[in-house]
Amino acid sequence: MPIKIDGVVSGLNTDSIVTGLLNIQKQQLDRMALRKNNIQLRQTAFKAIETKVLSLRADAGVLSRNTNNPLTRLSVTASNKEAISATATAAATAGVYRLTVNSTAQTHQVASQGFEDADSQISQGTLEVRLGAGEPELITIDGNNNTLSGLAS
Repeated sequence: MPIKIDGVVSGLNTDSIVTGLLNIQKQQLDRMALRKNNIQLRQTAFKAIETKVLSLRADAGVLSRNTNNPLTRLSVTASNKEAISATATAAATAGVYRLTVNSTAQTHQVASQGFEDADSQISQGTLEVRLGAGEPELITIDGNNNTLSGLAS
């Protein structure tokens, strides 16, 4: 049987003191439980955000690898398709590049009756070859190089 000393002997109300101390302890436990609950709610929210970020990252990876994706597909356009053509591969560096065609080559053809072989003689004289607006290159054809093979060397 426990011994109980009440306030009559000591002059203190021990029952209310003990009850008060227990209530203080319970309040501390309640605050800790509430704090624990708040931390768990935050953890759950962060895990949900992490899941969504990882999903977004995976989707972005799929988009970046998809060559049919209009956001990442590289293309080439030309204002004059007769003057230039180009293609863009997956290895191309994205950007805007401008190429200006100032003029296109003019065709020129000289007809010949043909030659029997590389040692056939050709007329002597000076042959002028010019590329575009550049300086002309003069080729002298004389007795030392008046064959097709001589001209080629």
